[in-house]
Amino acid sequence: MTNIAIVEDHEILREELSATLSREGYSVFTSDCGDGLNKILSDTNISIIILDLNLPDEDGLEIIKRIKRSMPNVGIITLTGRIRSLDRMAGYQEGADIYITKPSRPEEVVFSVKNLISRLNHSISARKVWTLDLKKAILTSPKNDVINLSNSEFLALKLMALSASANLYQFQEFLRSNGRTITREQLENLISRLRKKLKPFFQDSDELIKSAWGASSYRLCFDLVCMNH
Repeated sequence: MTNIAIVEDHEILREELSATLSREGYSVFTSDCGDGLNKILSDTNISIIILDLNLPDEDGLEIIKRIKRSMPNVGIITLTGRIRSLDRMAGYQEGADIYITKPSRPEEVVFSVKNLISRLNHSISARKVWTLDLKKAILTSPKNDVINLSNSEFLALKLMALSASANLYQFQEFLRSNGRTITREQLENLISRLRKKLKPFFQDSDELIKSAWGASSYRLCFDLVCMNH
């Protein structure tokens, strides 16, 4: 069954779309914000995201950019009130597969989903990228070097791959949902271990995980694709 995520802060529209797609036989997960989408992506193998661009916590274009960076095989359909041609061009430039403007009928969204599924290529094997296997918790380099990870290291990389950046609170919430806890000092040590593990594979790069020490916030400085085999 195809899993679809709907990210829309208009509750009535979100529920209407969810009901319509569910009747078509899709498994639907909904959220009203970018953080909620992160939670869905961390727990579920999503094939298509239907995304409103005007969200309260994060601009939809930024969401498209980071999702396409970490999960390029996920299809993205925008559903937005931004109707200018410049907005449409920006959506496609960031990686949207289909751009639909509001108002639109649910049937148009269903047809777009079916069309996108038929042409999505779920394999990125030809691309030479860093990959994180979400099932086996294995990190693989573009040259097929396998880097074994502890459970905490895997979860930290997963969170940073799915997020534009992650702060201490987000790390704590994410690890707590996976049965683990972490303090600020433990997080700093964890990031330090990850940097040491990755450094031999990035001899031309000085900064692999960028930090803002005041807020214990971290982000990846290289592309990492999450694979849910």
